[in-house]
Amino acid sequence: MSYEWVMWTILAMVFFMLEMIKPKWVLFWFAIGSIAAIITSIVIPQLEIADQIAMDIFYFDIIVFFGVSLILVIVARPIMKWMFRKESKPMHIEAAIGREEICIEDIDNSRKKGAIRLFGTPWNARTPQDDIKVSEGDKVRILDIDGLCLIVEPIDRNNKTVQTGT
Repeated sequence: MSYEWVMWTILAMVFFMLEMIKPKWVLFWFAIGSIAAIITSIVIPQLEIADQIAMDIFYFDIIVFFGVSLILVIVARPIMKWMFRKESKPMHIEAAIGREEICIEDIDNSRKKGAIRLFGTPWNARTPQDDIKVSEGDKVRILDIDGLCLIVEPIDRNNKTVQTGT
């Protein structure tokens, strides 16, 4: 009895482990190709046609391994990448951009003071232009983040950005 299946089993485990370290959906398909080679190395010698194959069974296993692996890399990898694609979501404080909050301290860029409450925590806030002032209790929209300071613009009661004349 031949024991090529042991080599293919070890190879399949190595491919699976390497794929777990850095998943890119490439080595996974070579592990599946190794499993196909395990099956052929066990099944083919037990069939009556084994004597009619013009090559050694091990070479047949290698052809099956590379054939299955390459076909799966070409066909199945793009499908799996599409199925498991990651949508980019804003991280942490970046998710606050666009939110509307209430000013808890008058915002005045010239005096470098002002704050809003975001997610229950007070945050320093500034306006994009120095001539824009925001009073406590006014509604603001978060435009950007500059270090630990939020850049905000005032909005009126009708949900429109307040225009200032220069």
